[in-house]
Amino acid sequence: MKYCDSAAMIARFGEDEVIRLTDPGDGAMDAAAIDAALTDASDEIDSYLAVRYTLPLSVIPEIVVRLCADIARYRLYDGRMLDEVEKRYDDSVKLLKDIVRGSAVLPLPSTTASTEVSTTRSRDDRLFTRDTLEDF
Repeated sequence: MKYCDSAAMIARFGEDEVIRLTDPGDGAMDAAAIDAALTDASDEIDSYLAVRYTLPLSVIPEIVVRLCADIARYRLYDGRMLDEVEKRYDDSVKLLKDIVRGSAVLPLPSTTASTEVSTTRSRDDRLFTRDTLEDF
């Protein structure tokens, strides 16, 4: 599942830039190159989100569309990197890592979030009790 399409890429970065990044030599966009970059970006996003959310997402928040566009753009720039493009990519990855850590969340319906593993213990599952400590 791709989180962004070529129309969203054009809306964010302009048709001229998308053509310049994918032009196979005929002055037009290379749809296959855009599709590959968007697929790669979506897969990268999934690799982070799968830690905390059930995939596929039932609703795709606009922030995920933006992350996908920024990551795909970064991939399309390849060896011709601009500082702004690299910064947006780095910011996207940082946000994805924050989502995994739980310091940021996606604005999703509550049923989409996966159940987190509890790291707390109750009285009933204590490792040491008075009885087990007396043996030492």
